[in-house]
Amino acid sequence: MIKTQQFYSLPQSVQSMFPGNKLNFDLLNFVMFKDPHDDRSNSDKRAIIFMDDLNNLVYKEFMKRGKSDADITALLHLQGNPFVPKLYIYEKRDFLIMEKAPGESLLDLIRNKSLTLEELTEIRNQYEILVKSISDSGWSYVDFKLEHLFWDSTAKQATLIDYSIGNEFDSSRVEIIQYLKEESIKHFDSLVAEYNIL
Repeated sequence: MIKTQQFYSLPQSVQSMFPGNKLNFDLLNFVMFKDPHDDRSNSDKRAIIFMDDLNNLVYKEFMKRGKSDADITALLHLQGNPFVPKLYIYEKRDFLIMEKAPGESLLDLIRNKSLTLEELTEIRNQYEILVKSISDSGWSYVDFKLEHLFWDSTAKQATLIDYSIGNEFDSSRVEIIQYLKEESIKHFDSLVAEYNIL
């Protein structure tokens, strides 16, 4: 079990729940998260998610299909990016514990008609900046879904989750960055357009 530098930014009360190099689930408040948008059985998933709302933590246990460590590699690669959750603890090919994205998913906000046009425009603008910043750092994010983008309406901040599909590339290749940015925005617009809210 590896604790990242971000782990030591957690309150001491939270750090104390992870003594040594073992997870002690008796000290934690994790509850299995059932994604209402995903009806697959656990054996068909890449990971099972547990949430600790009290401490704003997510525990992601990798299943057989998700052992490639793309999430861990991406989160380590992108640490410090304001649109990316902090990675606190991980064990390669096993699990990770990261910051819980604040706010609600864009999919839920759209379905619940909880967004103004101004907020949607700001989310789109931040998503464009987010894709560019991730691509500029040499990571391709190719699994965009509305439920992977969270919006904190209080802080006016977007957060992108789920990096299980993606990979590193040579960030000096400007044409790749431009392509990723353009395709990502087209995909964002097409997914939002399906809900006829613009």
